[in-house]
Amino acid sequence: MLDEAQQPLVSIVLPTYNRAERLPRALRHCLQQTYSHLEVIVVDDGSKDDTPQVVAQFQKEDARVRYVRQDNQGLPAALNTGFRESRGEYLTWTSDDNWYHAEAIAIMARALEQRPTVSFVYCDYKAVDGAGNLLRPVPLAEPEVLMRENCVGACFLYRRRVYEQIGDYDCNLFLAEDYDYWLRVRQHFQMVHIPDVCPYSYGWHEDSLTERRLAGVASMTLRARLKNAANWQEKLVALAQIRPFLRILGRPLKKRLQTLLHRENLGANSAGDKAS
Repeated sequence: MLDEAQQPLVSIVLPTYNRAERLPRALRHCLQQTYSHLEVIVVDDGSKDDTPQVVAQFQKEDARVRYVRQDNQGLPAALNTGFRESRGEYLTWTSDDNWYHAEAIAIMARALEQRPTVSFVYCDYKAVDGAGNLLRPVPLAEPEVLMRENCVGACFLYRRRVYEQIGDYDCNLFLAEDYDYWLRVRQHFQMVHIPDVCPYSYGWHEDSLTERRLAGVASMTLRARLKNAANWQEKLVALAQIRPFLRILGRPLKKRLQTLLHRENLGANSAGDKAS
């Protein structure tokens, strides 16, 4: 790892909305990284609680904290605001109910330093409850299966050149804006999974698991896949997630689709063997 004077600046965008009670933990864990050359850009999406005061207190104690406020526009717009304000060579974002472990940024920055041709890295994470108790580790798949599942998760880091080429998060794909972004990234840049480390805690809450929200995620995920499918085979793989679609297929098409899915699985397994 480079010494601090040589370290690329990391920009962490932290969007928030009416989460003044949860925000301090997320901010503290950003600032307690062993990789210290970073800035944390808190994007307040029009909060009506004490969020401005909470951030102001952190700013008194640490000059690396920046604050941007906007009218309430939703998560994708808040992310876009944050990244437009960013100055870092390495970029990422986190949520106000999740938190980094101390080595998270260092692990990912080291991976980018050691692989100049790689532009995007991601790690496994731990699912925790609202009190921070471990529910389970969440190992992730290799990027080759990205068209079939969102295997990137919530702990990732990418180079500024990714943002400069890919641009903004899609405000029309709320609930799948991240997945859509990763699908766009994979078309132009090399992505690498860092296995066997879980330097991030992801908070699971009842409000994130409602039937209505899960249905919204599924719908937007399908839209993201269809939007980014490179060919008709990938469109079929995306549509294969819909049971009514499978029912209307004839036997020959079902067999063809099963072959495509089998090949995709083989490709992902082969890539995983090479990575290990």
